[in-house]
Amino acid sequence: MAPCKKHAYDAEFKLKAISHAVEHGNRAAAREFNVNESMVWKWRKQQDNLRQVKKTQRSFRGNKARSGLTKELQPLDIGVNRAFEARLRTAWERWMTEGEHTFTKTGRQRRATYVTICQWIVNAWADISVSTVVRAFRKAGIVTEMPDNTSNTDPDDDFDETEPAMLDAVFAQLFNSDTEEEEFEGFLDEE
Repeated sequence: MAPCKKHAYDAEFKLKAISHAVEHGNRAAAREFNVNESMVWKWRKQQDNLRQVKKTQRSFRGNKARSGLTKELQPLDIGVNRAFEARLRTAWERWMTEGEHTFTKTGRQRRATYVTICQWIVNAWADISVSTVVRAFRKAGIVTEMPDNTSNTDPDDDFDETEPAMLDAVFAQLFNSDTEEEEFEGFLDEE
């Protein structure tokens, strides 16, 4: 089967197909202009925007965000993920150097268990301070002032080995359970 060639249609063509579809329906417009009916339907949804672009513009993929907006649109990517990944990497490196490992018959080291990796993730998130998250949103301009219960003293690069916060008993039991005998039936609503 030969690959299907994609066609790029200019705004004027799309607008003609739309006006034909308004009079005769999407299926008739699709047959008349030799395009798929779903394309006519999509163009009709874009009709207002298509009227505003140059008639010779071939592709229209909607309004795109300006480049360089990661800081404003993804504050956690800027301010939190680096600290989280550093803590996660430290846990992995500690496991690689100090952990007890098992090996395959060919002598290859087995990977960390899912339980171990989940515990690394829980501990890494627990080590991220509230002020680090708030500071990320402040850098993005989403939050303008610090809440009363946070301090602005610890820098983003500050990474010390502290005790992770304790999990609620229910979550700890779920994370630390190695058996599959019990089926999880969801959390009960406490009234």
